[in-house]
Amino acid sequence: MTEQIKIKNRIYGDNMDTGRPTKYTEDAIGIAEEYIENYALHGDTIPQNSGLATALGICVRTLYYWAEEHEAFLRILDKLKAKQERVLINSGLNGDFNSAIVKLVLGKHGYHDKQDMEHTGAQGAPLGLTIEFVKADDTDT
Repeated sequence: MTEQIKIKNRIYGDNMDTGRPTKYTEDAIGIAEEYIENYALHGDTIPQNSGLATALGICVRTLYYWAEEHEAFLRILDKLKAKQERVLINSGLNGDFNSAIVKLVLGKHGYHDKQDMEHTGAQGAPLGLTIEFVKADDTDT
């Protein structure tokens, strides 16, 4: 249970009849699964949280709240993320999507460029570094 709900429970008791009723129902799971499979019919190039929120008629923040409160909805968001990753990789490899955009979005999936840089001297030898300490002349000031 989130800290916010714990505080409300202490104030109003466990039977909180305050606030707007939730839109979360079993129908929401069905709509979400349909969106993940047919995101293009909803006008989206890739499956995305904002598209799912629009299909459900809720705000994006509510998606994350539902995922905290309902294990089934957490699995829905995991499925959406996996589908998004797959579409990005396949479309990026096929050249259907701009590679810079694919790279940017895949960064949210844990993909990153890694460049190993090694600094060496001539012909791969270690860099030589000389440090010389010089005493300042009193006459220079």
